[in-house]
Amino acid sequence: MSNKNVPDSNDEDEMTFIVELSGILDSDLLSKVKGNCQVLGIDTDKPLLQLEQYTFTGEYEDTLGTGLVFEERDKSEASQLKETRQNILHHLLGEDSINTAVDLEFSHAVNKKLIMKRAFLTPEDETDGEPLTSDTIENVDTTAEDESSRTSTGPDG
Repeated sequence: MSNKNVPDSNDEDEMTFIVELSGILDSDLLSKVKGNCQVLGIDTDKPLLQLEQYTFTGEYEDTLGTGLVFEERDKSEASQLKETRQNILHHLLGEDSINTAVDLEFSHAVNKKLIMKRAFLTPEDETDGEPLTSDTIENVDTTAEDESSRTSTGPDG
């Protein structure tokens, strides 16, 4: 017997939202990544996103109005052939304005956006789990210099 009031453990909630990235230095990053990204804590208040060597932290916000998401419609072979013929004709006639309109279809309406800002990660000190500060870096450098001076003088002199 199955109880319809008990939620199925395999149920998944789907949520669509717009992601706004800030702090990207490489303008072609999104075309290079090709969908390869890693998201941690998507269901938390402050999710993390990793694209290549870039790391982002974010917060969800409500959109002002409704955001619309469109996807490029797959073209049939016939429409691709027709478009290619038109482009060749425009080229042969010397017309510079080629119709480059993209055929779009509605995909989703969204009311949330994820504002992501670039984050710079720093290594943690393995002894106490606290992030390294400039003071601890100076202490590590000083300790390394002290050890090198001790080994260079040695017990023999």
